Amino acid sequence: MKKTFLGFLLVSFFSISLLGQNSNDWIFSYGANKVSVKELERGILKNQPGATLKLSESDIDEYLQLYTNFKLKVQSALDQKRDTSYEFLAELLEYKKQMTRPFLTDKEVTEQLMQEAYDRLKYEVNASHILIIVKNFDNAADTLRAFTHLDSIRKQILNGNLTFENAAELFSEDPSAKSNKGELGYFTAFEMVYPFESQAFTTEVGSVSQVFKTSFGYHILKLNDKRNSLGEVKVAHLMLTLNANYTAEEDAKAKERIDGIYQKLISGEKTFEELVQLYSEDVSSKKIDGELNWFSRTSQFPPAFKDAAFALKTNGEYSKPVKTPYGYHILKRIDYKPLESYERMKQNLSQRVNRDSRSSKNTIAVYNRVAKELNLVENAKNYKKFVKTSVGKDFNSGEWKYKANKNQNNILFSFANQNITVKEFADFIESNQSKVENASISAVVDKHYDNFKKYKVMSFYETNLESYNEEYKYLLQEYKEGILLFGLMDEMVWAKSLKDSSGLEKYFSENRAKYQWQDRVDAHIYTFSDLEEGKKLNALIAKNISNDSIISLYKKGNSLAISVRNGKFAKGDDPIMDELSSKINKPGVYNSNNGNGVYYLIRVNKLLPAGPKELDEIRGPVSSDYQDVLEDKWLEELRKTYPVVVNQEVYKALVQKLTK
Repeated sequence: MKKTFLGFLLVSFFSISLLGQNSNDWIFSYGANKVSVKELERGILKNQPGATLKLSESDIDEYLQLYTNFKLKVQSALDQKRDTSYEFLAELLEYKKQMTRPFLTDKEVTEQLMQEAYDRLKYEVNASHILIIVKNFDNAADTLRAFTHLDSIRKQILNGNLTFENAAELFSEDPSAKSNKGELGYFTAFEMVYPFESQAFTTEVGSVSQVFKTSFGYHILKLNDKRNSLGEVKVAHLMLTLNANYTAEEDAKAKERIDGIYQKLISGEKTFEELVQLYSEDVSSKKIDGELNWFSRTSQFPPAFKDAAFALKTNGEYSKPVKTPYGYHILKRIDYKPLESYERMKQNLSQRVNRDSRSSKNTIAVYNRVAKELNLVENAKNYKKFVKTSVGKDFNSGEWKYKANKNQNNILFSFANQNITVKEFADFIESNQSKVENASISAVVDKHYDNFKKYKVMSFYETNLESYNEEYKYLLQEYKEGILLFGLMDEMVWAKSLKDSSGLEKYFSENRAKYQWQDRVDAHIYTFSDLEEGKKLNALIAKNISNDSIISLYKKGNSLAISVRNGKFAKGDDPIMDELSSKINKPGVYNSNNGNGVYYLIRVNKLLPAGPKELDEIRGPVSSDYQDVLEDKWLEELRKTYPVVVNQEVYKALVQKLTK
């Protein structure tokens, strides 16, 4: 397929301001359809090879012709109702799924979250925490009780009546607190839920935070330490395991064995990899010479293991035997990488931010912007009336049913000429409710109402995005037109040229003069760097040994001694043949070298004079040319069906503007 619409599509988009003319003026028409000057100018500028490259009138005229042809083909597809086919609609739906997401994010908020995460990745913090679990935040009494209890614990710590560690052991509902006294170890961005991470990174070392909330409940934390991140290291290890309840005797034996293995390593008796295969008891890593995945200092490896790994300063360096709760290890550093720059990490940061709970900030920002753009207006009076008249004690049962009444058509809120009624909200609740125990009914209703508003506003906005976002509108239009064009071009040009063998042969017969060979040389080119190999080759050729036999001989011997290529070479096909062209006047053997220790022996088999090409020899180029003929004929027909008229006054004004 020689031509494709993708050049029109896969480009970046940006806003274009039109100065000194009405952007809605039409610049050309085709049949009953018109194209605005704004649309054409936008296409010219986004397809311009370089922002600083000055446009000429011929550039603009060429684009006008291309864009006119493009619109004619698309209109033909529309008139055939190809935009209503299942295949088209299914493909467009897939494109829309990919296209829409970037337009439903707030770029500024995303950038802030990415920068914040990157700044935090530069550090590792060590924190201890106390957790009071809250199973249901909709239960106001339980929520207040948990908050008050934790706040009183915090005050006792600050007053010096309790240490943080003792308080964690006594009161924390984190099961691990009994053993670790609340200490969580070191962590960095993306390794804790976002509210916890944020609290840790905004608390001073040695300080105790205010009470804060996560999805688990209420916490307070104490920041124990903050240190620079050291990036990531990749190591291999040799491991001798110890059982969970090992004895002192077993420990001593393992220590003696690992020390002996270490001596074999440093004496050079065996390589690290050989020792791993002989002695390592880590079955999974042994298969790959002890190699482990990249890890940072906040990974789940034991502290002693991480300390030993990051203490290695050069690749290939070994650690002394290291003991961890799992056994004894010898480490070899394979590689190390510091934290990459923000620019290099941008794509990864964007993906992690979108997957993380911090993306809720983005969702809220987008909703607030859209609600304002759509002029969301709420009727608090009607909402209160609904709660008072329709919400009873059974509301949290999960089986609540709305009883239709005179208030069901009351408007709860409106936006973009959409009036949303009480009945719609009631239907939403019935479809999304679940049983909620020990919760405030008013809090649950408010949560449903908040979700309902967001659902209605964002669903409407997403469905009608092309009406509210010009960039999206043009992108969607180009995808639609591109899909239509691709299908029609395949039918009318690409596939047709392949199926129409008689038409192709007729075209070739009528245009044979275009397809001519130059003078050519049928030859084998042998390349070698050892002159002795060249002498052997010359001797074989002198004995009239065939090229196939020579190649076969070398394949059986040293296949790297000589390389060979063969073909029919015209001027410009090969630099070596071009260099010798003045010398080659008959079949025979010719020599050349490039002055850098590379030698060439050319065995000329035949001189081929200029002459006509056969179709089978150049079917690809002929098919491509035939496609152009089919397309030109098709465009002639389209221009008769949709006569093209250029608005010369508007066109001249655009040319003047873009060629300044």
